[in-house]
Amino acid sequence: MAASVLALKSCVESPSASAIYRISAASCSKQGIFQTSRRRNSSRAGIHGDLSSGAFTRPTIVQPDKFATVLDRKAPLTKALLALEKAVESKNMVAAFRICTMFKRHELKPTLAFYRALMQLCSEKHMHKEIRALFHDAEALGLVPDREMWNYLLQAESHTTYALSATRKQMQQAGIVLNARSYRTIIRHYAETGNVLMCLRTLQEMKDNKVMPDITTVEELVVRACTDSLPRLGHGLAVDYESKSSRRLSHHVWTQILAASAHLFYTNGVIEGWQRLVVDGGITPDEGICTMVINAAAVAGITDLVESAIDTLKATNVLLREHHIAPFMATLTTRGEIHKALELFEFMEKNNIQPTRFTARPLTKLLSTQGNLDIAIAHLRDRATTKGYNPVGAFNCILAATLKERTNYTIALSKEINDLKVTPTIDTFNILIHSACIHLNAPAAQAYFEEMLSRGLEPNKETYERIIMLLTSEPVYDDAFLFLQKMNSVRLVPSFDVLVGLAKKCSLRYDARWKSLVGQMEKYNYVVSDELMDYLHTNGRLHMTDGSMSRIGRSSSIAMEDAETVDSSLSPSNSRPEFL
Repeated sequence: MAASVLALKSCVESPSASAIYRISAASCSKQGIFQTSRRRNSSRAGIHGDLSSGAFTRPTIVQPDKFATVLDRKAPLTKALLALEKAVESKNMVAAFRICTMFKRHELKPTLAFYRALMQLCSEKHMHKEIRALFHDAEALGLVPDREMWNYLLQAESHTTYALSATRKQMQQAGIVLNARSYRTIIRHYAETGNVLMCLRTLQEMKDNKVMPDITTVEELVVRACTDSLPRLGHGLAVDYESKSSRRLSHHVWTQILAASAHLFYTNGVIEGWQRLVVDGGITPDEGICTMVINAAAVAGITDLVESAIDTLKATNVLLREHHIAPFMATLTTRGEIHKALELFEFMEKNNIQPTRFTARPLTKLLSTQGNLDIAIAHLRDRATTKGYNPVGAFNCILAATLKERTNYTIALSKEINDLKVTPTIDTFNILIHSACIHLNAPAAQAYFEEMLSRGLEPNKETYERIIMLLTSEPVYDDAFLFLQKMNSVRLVPSFDVLVGLAKKCSLRYDARWKSLVGQMEKYNYVVSDELMDYLHTNGRLHMTDGSMSRIGRSSSIAMEDAETVDSSLSPSNSRPEFL
């Protein structure tokens, strides 16, 4: 700097070019500008040749060697509170205790903010004893706890009803008005203990005090109501809250409402729960909830909801079963929609669902009247003309409905199997054999049996038992033993009714083959009573009393009469009893 001043004086005295250069050189050498420009120019000259450095030189900004330190004028108490807030945010209990130690070391007096932050951290860590200690320590220092500190203490004392009530009474004595957080702690305690009545009383108290419950309180109360099998209460609370608040309950809560309502057949909860979750929310319930919704909607007769639940099952790639469709069949039958009920059999066949007689029983009962039966048959004929195909389940259902009046209408309808484009199954022939048994037409039953074999169908236990019982009622019953032998050859176990009926027939005809039948009963672990043996030994002269037919492993067949009925019909004077 001194060299620059001297050069400036010489320039003023004799302003020559050399003096001006010395000024610039002296000042710039101090700042290092020339060295930088020469370094840059030399590098550029090496690349681009001899270039002028004046136009391409960028001025260098010189940073000071030392920065001026900014004084932190925060008070030690403020610094400690800021550090404590950071510890609370990070949930670092160790750092919080270190700050407490610093307070004691520097003899700083804690404030309400200090105790409030520590109680918040202890509440998140579920340290209830520490919360009580902090609360009483603040009172010992002469501090007046605010409502937030009282809420932390109320939460710490919520493990028992007595402690909760005592703390609440102390809050009221201290002039603290309960807010939504205070009521949430109280309701949560009663909800966890299963006291729904006290939850409702507390909720009514909030309404009287014009305190709006927060969403967490309402959700916990709704879930508690649904868990306690009170879907109507839970649904009412949810609807009431959403009508007064702009917030909406979570999908989990509505799932609980939907599941509880479907389980207990509460229609309004099922309808609105399905609307909120599936239609509006795009949520896909699991298979269990969908199945319960199908059952509940079927009982209520809501076909649209049943179809929506079935579509949801198909969208989730759930393999549809018979129990998924049975409620839908009951719904259509209840509403008298015969055409839709018959079309449902096609849907079941496409999904490889085999309808059982329990599933088709409501429709069979509906079609037992002549008018409905004519409508169903006309539907099959129209469908055979338009689509060229009819589901065999629908045909079997109609065929079974014709058995009620015990007319020849069943046999007449069976002759239209080919015209109706129906592929008969084993159930179809069992119904036809049943019709033959009703009319005591043994040749027709055997003809159906032979046609069944010609179509490649395997007779089941029901097929054999119906034919054996029918042949047993014939004067010549040797064919009954033939079918019994066929039944044993395919490893099918005859029921106790079949063996007893045939054994009694042999005893009445003085046929010693009843002894082999008794051997089969013992082989299959059926209990043969002494009264039955006396009846067989005396050739039916000693009648059996009621209750003597007890046995182990008795299997009942469909449409079979009980053994007592067979016993009353098999008498020495009656050679052709009606078993069916």
